[in-house]
Amino acid sequence: MANRRPICQKNRKGCYFQWLPSAILKYAVTQLTFRPDYYVRIEAFDNTDMRKRATVYTTRCAEVDWQAVSLRPPEALRTLVHSVWFANGQGRAIRALLPATGCVDVGFIFDAPLITRSAMSNAIEPLSNWWIEGLTQSFIESMTSGPTTIIGFRLYPMGAYNLFGKDVVSFSDQLVPGSLLNNENVERLYGNLLEASELQKRFQLLETFLMRYMGTGFRGDPQVAYTAMKLATPSGHLKISDFCRDEGIGYLRLVRIFREQLGVTPKRYMRIARFRRAFNAIASGALSTCADLASELGYYDQSHLIRDFRQMTGCAPREFLGRADSLSQSVAVLDAH
Repeated sequence: MANRRPICQKNRKGCYFQWLPSAILKYAVTQLTFRPDYYVRIEAFDNTDMRKRATVYTTRCAEVDWQAVSLRPPEALRTLVHSVWFANGQGRAIRALLPATGCVDVGFIFDAPLITRSAMSNAIEPLSNWWIEGLTQSFIESMTSGPTTIIGFRLYPMGAYNLFGKDVVSFSDQLVPGSLLNNENVERLYGNLLEASELQKRFQLLETFLMRYMGTGFRGDPQVAYTAMKLATPSGHLKISDFCRDEGIGYLRLVRIFREQLGVTPKRYMRIARFRRAFNAIASGALSTCADLASELGYYDQSHLIRDFRQMTGCAPREFLGRADSLSQSVAVLDAH
């Protein structure tokens, strides 16, 4: 692994793309034909602050021509909101593997629907209008075709509780249609997004909506926030029971409030957070071998790291690194139809 390249390449304009939020990549993969009139010009935004927070990804590999925009949230939202994002393009049907993200994505579809299959449940879901990808410990397979425009936001798990409350349990480990939650506030937001014709206006609608739910901080149990921060911090080998004893926290109570407010147990939350650290290190080339990485992050051994990586991305680390030659490979495309 020492001589492998990170998952980051230059495009023809000298810009860089990296592994983007899974929601953006649901269609920004192989065999897309990108129309010039689809291009978004961030420099045309009259909101200076928004221009500074936006990153535009435009790239062409052997089979890919597409654009995506990732917008860092305002300072007041950054503890609960990872990003607001947008992507567009058109092309024939594709199939891609989307890795576990450690976050919750909410996406709004404007054109071709998505068809997804969770590796955990093996259930096939057709998605239109809007959808939620919950905190998951496995990859999700996605397919779409035709002209597609998607906009959405990515929440840290505690942000998802602010917006959906105890409904977070209902979409843990899966990607589900928003209609199953019957959330009138999000439905109203989707209607407003449909009426807005400009990307800047849509971004403003999303940020105004998020500020209403995230601007005052986490609304759940402070113990959940504290424990989640501790479990997401590199600390070598850590047992939840030992952590509870050292912190004076009741184990059963911690498991209960984690399930209620984050949708997963503390052990699963720590496993996903550890995988994300491994994923980022492997993608950036930060460590030379899986053995080094396993030791650094507190895995029992190298085989345990590889098993987690395969379950949450659909491939082993070496296979993942071998896909650095094109965007379609870097997002673990299975095949195109």
